[in-house]
Amino acid sequence: MTEVAYGVHPLQKLKVFHHSPENTHTLLLIHGGAWNDPGNTYNDFMQMADSLMSKRVLVNVIGINYRLTPEIVHPFHLQDLVDGIEFLAREYNIFRILVLGHSVGATMALQLLNYKQILEAGYEHLQEKVDFSIPNLKIELDTIFFVDGIYDIADLVAEYGPPYQAFVDRAFVSRKQYAEAVQPSRAKFTSFDFSPKKIIVVQSLQDELLSLRQTHKFMAFLQLLGVPYSSHEEPWGAHEEVYRREELADLVSETLKQIDA
Repeated sequence: MTEVAYGVHPLQKLKVFHHSPENTHTLLLIHGGAWNDPGNTYNDFMQMADSLMSKRVLVNVIGINYRLTPEIVHPFHLQDLVDGIEFLAREYNIFRILVLGHSVGATMALQLLNYKQILEAGYEHLQEKVDFSIPNLKIELDTIFFVDGIYDIADLVAEYGPPYQAFVDRAFVSRKQYAEAVQPSRAKFTSFDFSPKKIIVVQSLQDELLSLRQTHKFMAFLQLLGVPYSSHEEPWGAHEEVYRREELADLVSETLKQIDA
C-alpha cells in the first residue's frame, strides 16, 4: 500500500491499495464529502480494498484524493480527477478502469463521461481566468458504480433547501455553473463522450442524507439517453456506511468475474 502524488498539492494524491502489472483491471475509488469535508478521503475505501484482496480478486485497487472547497471551487475537483487518471495512464500504463464513486464522488464519476465540456464550461464562470490544460484521456471504461450519488445539483437544492444550498454554494460560484456541471440538468447533453460498458446504480434504502429522488432521476436520464444500466436499491446502511458494506464489495467482485467470463 503506497501513496503517490499526481500534483503538487498535498491532496493531489493517489492511494495504491493494491497493484500488479499483471492485472488487466483497475478499480478507481472516488470518495464523497460534499466537495469540502476533510473527513472523507481515499481511506474511506480501506475495508473495500481489504475485502477484494481477501476474495483474491485480480484487480488493481486505487483511491484518489482531490483538492477541497473552500480552497478551490468547481471545476478544480473534476480537474484533479482527470489529472489523476492521466497520471495513472502515464506512470502505471493503466488504460482500462472501473470507477466507483460515492456521493459527490458519484457526481464526479458522472462528470467524467463528458469531462471536456464540463471543465470548459466550469472555467468560463470563474471571475478570475486561469490557465488550464485538459488532458485527452485515452482510457477504456469497463464499468462505473454510482453509489448513493448526487446527479442533479439544482434538484438536490430544491429538495433539501438551505442546509444543502450552503455546501453547494461553497463549491460553485453560481447556480448557472452548478446547473452546467451535471448532465441531467442540461438538455445539451444528449450522449456521453465516454461509453462505459456497464453502469451500475446503487442506493441504500437506509441513507439518511439522500432520498431515492436523485437516484430515480438519474435512472430516468439514463433511460432517456437509451443507456443500459442495472440498479440495486438495498438496505445497505447509512450514507457513510454503504461503501464499507461487504455486499458492495461482493457486487464489485461479481462484476469483475462477469467481465472476464
